[in-house]
Amino acid sequence: MFRRTSRRLRADGWKQVHHDVRIKRTRWCVLRWPNPSMAQMAEMSTEAFEDFFFDVCTLDYRQMSRAMQPLKQLMEKTDRVALKGPRDTDLSFSIKGIPAIPCDGR
Repeated sequence: MFRRTSRRLRADGWKQVHHDVRIKRTRWCVLRWPNPSMAQMAEMSTEAFEDFFFDVCTLDYRQMSRAMQPLKQLMEKTDRVALKGPRDTDLSFSIKGIPAIPCDGR
């Protein structure tokens, strides 16, 4: 009996109430707020994570986009990239023909 009622509720009520009425007629505003759980996942103190979070939220993305243009132009005319680092890190590869797409918030 319960399963039949539950199925019927999903079929008749859920769609009508949630999809046809609530979702279409509600103005949504989703807000993420920094919290201790998010700070823990980032392996940061809550205070340090809050500072990071709000710095990112208030970043001037237009300015960042302009600042990325010289690197984009350099990458577009570059063939070989070499990365060298500690512990025998020595990588080289070609980026020729790969589009340089700035990740600037757009």
